[in-house]
Amino acid sequence: MPLTVLPQRAAPTQTSGLWQFLRAGVVTALVVGIAAAAHQGAGGHLPPVAVMAMLTAVVMAPVTALSRRRLSLPILAGILAVGQGVLHVAFNALSGAGPHCGPAGVAAHGHHQDMVVPGCAVAAPAAVSEAVSSGFSPTVMTVAHVLATALTVLVLARAEAALWQLKDWLRPLTRTLRPAVLPPVITIRATRAVSRPRPAPGTRITPPRGPPSSPVLLPVLSRSRHGTRDHTLYLLPDLMGPRQS
Repeated sequence: MPLTVLPQRAAPTQTSGLWQFLRAGVVTALVVGIAAAAHQGAGGHLPPVAVMAMLTAVVMAPVTALSRRRLSLPILAGILAVGQGVLHVAFNALSGAGPHCGPAGVAAHGHHQDMVVPGCAVAAPAAVSEAVSSGFSPTVMTVAHVLATALTVLVLARAEAALWQLKDWLRPLTRTLRPAVLPPVITIRATRAVSRPRPAPGTRITPPRGPPSSPVLLPVLSRSRHGTRDHTLYLLPDLMGPRQS
């Protein structure tokens, strides 16, 4: 059966299925990962694992919807910026961090005395000094966080463009071959019987030339050397009749 190749169509801009799910998963993982790293770097606490999984699912839902089309640079920047802000608020609200603990006892500042929370009396002075003295200022942390987000957006945009180029390059190799639709066969039938021509009376059909199929013996008159006649038998074709003497 002959096959025909479908004509090549324009490159689609929408995706679905596994391609869409993988792209959305990579973007969601980067959004949640950067937000968690920045939150911990600023001295915050992360929520439990179950809450983190729920937040990841909440972030992935809109990202999957946006991944149906090609993610451009502005779309990726908006996803990461909004995701960072929403996750930062969610981490602060759902982390369940307790009150700040100080050294046991009473701290005197001039004429005022500040009481420490009784439940935090077991905190060690070394831990308190480590919590108070952070490595970087809030401004440096914010600038570093913005730079990391911008770099991630650029990398994602280049990766998205490379994936779409690869898909466009592989599309001709996956074109579907479909059987060609042939026109129906037209059968022509005779409306009446066709008669074969017959020879006219008195005509003779010339026999075909060639060697005889079954030779016969026929007597033929011949003359000998001495002038007398005798009968000699010769092989002649059966299609010829006997000669008259």
